[in-house]
Amino acid sequence: MSSAHRFYAAYAGPSMNPTLVEPELIEIEPYYDRPVRVGDVVFFTRPDEADFIVHRVVRITAAGLRTRGDDNSQDDADWLQISAIHGQVVAAWWGQRRRVIAGGRAGWLLAQGLRVRRFAYRLIARSLRRPYHALARWGFIRTLAAPWFKPQVIAFSGRSRYTRQLWWGQRLIGNYDAQVQQWRIRHPYRLWVDAAALPAPAGGGYGPPRWWRRMGGIRRYKMGGAYPA
Repeated sequence: MSSAHRFYAAYAGPSMNPTLVEPELIEIEPYYDRPVRVGDVVFFTRPDEADFIVHRVVRITAAGLRTRGDDNSQDDADWLQISAIHGQVVAAWWGQRRRVIAGGRAGWLLAQGLRVRRFAYRLIARSLRRPYHALARWGFIRTLAAPWFKPQVIAFSGRSRYTRQLWWGQRLIGNYDAQVQQWRIRHPYRLWVDAAALPAPAGGGYGPPRWWRRMGGIRRYKMGGAYPA
């Protein structure tokens, strides 16, 4: 199919991590006469919801389709009908970098691998929780890593909210939780990141600061800096 038939949308939310990460731009290809396959990442709506949803097809039956986010532990509660699907997510863009999003059998295998990895990680994390937190509080590894570990805080707006994320190169390693007003750093990066030193939005982070309203767009902070770079 020609790329002229494809359309684009900004991805938001954590349910498809790490396959898709906010605020990537997703590339969507309508199905037309193509069949929907188990393993496809689909862009759809539900009858009682206005927002678009992006999840992976995990089962197809006569009653409809079952979908699930790659980072979710359970299938979505409702059956999905073919008529609600607007297209297949075939790629994701971060700036000028385009990543192909696997569908069909390759996509199904990828999703199974992510679930096995998540299960194994939880087992390991549970057994190592105490020494991990002790090392993080100690800060010695953080000091050794300081010369080469240079993450960035990226601020952007999406779904009428203001969001901050912590990135190291192309890897998302943390995000600011406005509800509890603190940074959540992914394992094992708390060994290298001092969450208390990261910039926290004034007023809990629910609205953008004055400079954001004036300038807009995605802004980057240097670690420990107080102003956008």
